[in-house]
Amino acid sequence: MTSRIVGLISMREYRMRVRSRAFILSTLVLMASVVAMVVLTAVLQDDDDRRHVDIGVVEPSPALHQALVDTGDLLDTDVVVTDLADVDEAEQAVQDGTVDLAVVDGQLIWERDANDVDAAIVRTALQSAATIERADALGVDPEVLADLLEPVPIEDRFLEEEDRDRGVRIATATVGVILLFLAIQTYGNMVLMGVIEEKSSRVVEVLLNHVRPRQLLAGKVLGLGALGLTQLVLVAASGLVALVAMRGVDVPNVPADAIVWFVVWFLLGFGLYATAFAMAGSLVSRQEDASSVVAPISIPFVASYLASFVIAGSPDSTFATVMSIVPITAPMAMPVRIAAGDPSAFEIALSVTLTIVTIYALVVFAGRVYSRNVLRTGGRVSWRSAISSARAVAPSTTSA
Repeated sequence: MTSRIVGLISMREYRMRVRSRAFILSTLVLMASVVAMVVLTAVLQDDDDRRHVDIGVVEPSPALHQALVDTGDLLDTDVVVTDLADVDEAEQAVQDGTVDLAVVDGQLIWERDANDVDAAIVRTALQSAATIERADALGVDPEVLADLLEPVPIEDRFLEEEDRDRGVRIATATVGVILLFLAIQTYGNMVLMGVIEEKSSRVVEVLLNHVRPRQLLAGKVLGLGALGLTQLVLVAASGLVALVAMRGVDVPNVPADAIVWFVVWFLLGFGLYATAFAMAGSLVSRQEDASSVVAPISIPFVASYLASFVIAGSPDSTFATVMSIVPITAPMAMPVRIAAGDPSAFEIALSVTLTIVTIYALVVFAGRVYSRNVLRTGGRVSWRSAISSARAVAPSTTSA
C-alpha cells in the first residue's frame, strides 16, 4: 500500500512538471545546445589531421626532394617542395608567406620563429639526401645502402597491461559528475521550491489529510528524479542523433560499465541530496529564506564536487578512499575513483550499501522533520529546532 501511494505521488509530480512550460523550454534549449555543439565541432574539426608545410629549396636535387616528402610522411606532415632560383628569391618567398621556410646551402631561412617539427624534417632530409649522394659517388649499390640504413626494430614490453579505456572512463565519469552536480542543483532546488510553494499555498494541508509525510516526501523525490532522467535521456539522444548525422566527428567508444556506474551513482546521489533539499524546504515559508536553510547541505555538496577532480589524479590515496565511502561524498567521488583507479569490489559494495542505507534513514528522518515543520508558517525554523523536534515521538495521526 505504501509503495502504491508513493508511486501515485511520484506520477503526480512527474505529470505536473513534464507538461510545464518551464520543463519543455529548458529541455528544448538543452537539446538545441547539444546539437549546436556537435555541428560546430564537425565544422571546426579538420577531417585531415595531417600538418602541411611549404618548403622552398634553392636548386633541390632529386634525392633531397624525395627525402623531404618521405621524412614528412614519417612525421604525419604533407611537405610541398617549391623550387627557388637563388637566395634573394628564397628570402622574398619566406617574407611573402609563399613558403614556410627556405633551404639554401645548408641554411634554414625563417621569417621570425623556427618550428621544431619543420626543422627536424629538413635536417633529417638533408642528412638522408647527403648520405645517398655520397654513396652514389663512392659507387655503393643502392640496395646495399638501403640494407645498411634499415632501422633496427625495437619493441615495447610493458610489465602491466595498458588500460586503453582509462582516459575515456575518466572523461565519462567526469562528465557524469558534472551532470549530477547540475541535475542536483536544478532538480534539488525544484524539490525545495515545490515544498515551499505547497507550504505557503496551504496545498500541503490537503495532501497530508490523505497521505503520510514520508510518502509525500518520497513521492516528490522519485517523481522529480524521473523527470531529471527524462530530460537527460532526451538531451543525450539528441546529441547521439546529431553525432550519427554529422560526418567527420570522432565519437569515443565509451565502455558500457562506465555508463552503468554513471546511472547508478546519478540515482543514488539525486536520491540522497534531493531528500535533504525537500527536508530543508519544510523549514521555511518563503522562497527568500531558501538560500539560508540549504547552506548546511550545499557546502558539503559543492566540496565533494570539487574534490572529485582532485581524486581523478590520485584515486588510490587515503583521501580518495574515504571520500568514496562516506555516503555524503560518495556519489561524486566513487564514480571518478572507479574510472581512474581500481577500488576493490568490497569498497564499491560498501559504498553503495552505505549510501542506500543513508538514503533510507534520511527519508525516515526527513519525514519526521517534514511532518513537524511543513505546517508551520511564519519565520524560518532552525536546523537545531527541527532536529530536536524530529527526535520526539511521532503523533499517532495520519499526518505523522
